Amino acid sequence: GEVVGLGLRKAVACPTEVSLLPKTIVRRQQARQKQPYFVAAAICLLLIPLSYWATTNKTISLKQKELGMVEAAAQQLQKYMDDVRREQNLIAETQKGCDQIAGVVSQRNQWLNLMQELNERAASSIWIDTLTPQYGGVGVSAAASRPAPAIAASPEAPLIGHGGARATTGRSFGPVVPVVPEDQGGADNPDVAPVVARVATTATQLSGPRAIIGLLLEGEGLHSTQPGEDLQHVDQFMRNLRESRFFEKDGIELVKQPDPLSQAQTFQFSLRVKLRNPIPQQ
Repeated sequence: GEVVGLGLRKAVACPTEVSLLPKTIVRRQQARQKQPYFVAAAICLLLIPLSYWATTNKTISLKQKELGMVEAAAQQLQKYMDDVRREQNLIAETQKGCDQIAGVVSQRNQWLNLMQELNERAASSIWIDTLTPQYGGVGVSAAASRPAPAIAASPEAPLIGHGGARATTGRSFGPVVPVVPEDQGGADNPDVAPVVARVATTATQLSGPRAIIGLLLEGEGLHSTQPGEDLQHVDQFMRNLRESRFFEKDGIELVKQPDPLSQAQTFQFSLRVKLRNPIPQQ
């Protein structure tokens, strides 16, 4: 029967097969068949962190390369920035020097322009004898222990005025020269330059650098027989000064008004004016 059964198994498919192998051997065989899959799964598990490491390493390498390029560009820009700052400092120093030069040039004609303005604003019958700079609201004579130098007019040549009027009070004044407009070469006129120099050096002759904020004007005028007309001339002069760009409108003060009872040919008056732009003294 065994021979017949084996022959039938060889010739035709057996509908029912019975394995006589022990279960341990069967399990060993099944496990041996599954080993390639386990190996493949283990390799995949190892490839996951390896792929992550490779990706991260590549990303770090690219970022470091980009960082190097950015740092190189930043160093170049920093160099440019240092150059720009150096040039800006040089420009600032040059501008400072130019401003100082411009200030000196502007101050050269400042007194001349101021005197010319006073000359144009003065009434036809009055003139100014003396200009006394005011430092910080205090006159030069009050701020210093010695007399303050002031620009004064002589009887033969009033400092500022119209119509060629002359002072006839008999007082003694220092020498002076007439004011000459800029368009006539006043700034370069050797006769006018000493007047500007005498006023501009007042601060340095006293107690250090200060600023001139105002002027004390002492002047005279032809006395009128009409009552109050002398004061009207002074008031007109004050109104003219208020319209000037050199003086503060609210800074014009009458210090000494004309004496209405005077019998002299001329009357005297004093004004204190505040400059709109103080004049710095070096």
